Amino acid sequence: MKLLADANVAAATIRALRAQGQDVASVAETRQFALSDPEIVKLARRDARTIVTFDQDFGRLLAMEGVSSPSAIILRLEDQTPSYVNPRLLSALELHGEALAAGAVMVVHEGNVRVRPLPIQR
Repeated sequence: MKLLADANVAAATIRALRAQGQDVASVAETRQFALSDPEIVKLARRDARTIVTFDQDFGRLLAMEGVSSPSAIILRLEDQTPSYVNPRLLSALELHGEALAAGAVMVVHEGNVRVRPLPIQR
């Protein structure tokens, strides 16, 4: 899967994703820290990448736009250390990768994963 890691995603998480064979571009690695959320959406759509972020605004932004891409993975975990995040993220990708490929917003919570297909109906 092609992913775009937001600036708030740890380098260790990016390495773990790559070790699992994911194609990950990173906002932080390209030093594009000033990109706004809409610009990140545009970049992800252009490059056919799924956004990985801790920023909850992406779900709202995609819902408001009524779009079918890009997909987004929103991490809503209190413990944001890679040792806690990585196994949950990798498991969610394995279980819900097909939904993301079809266009979805996936929210990874403490005890569960929620997946909503895009476009999100209001």
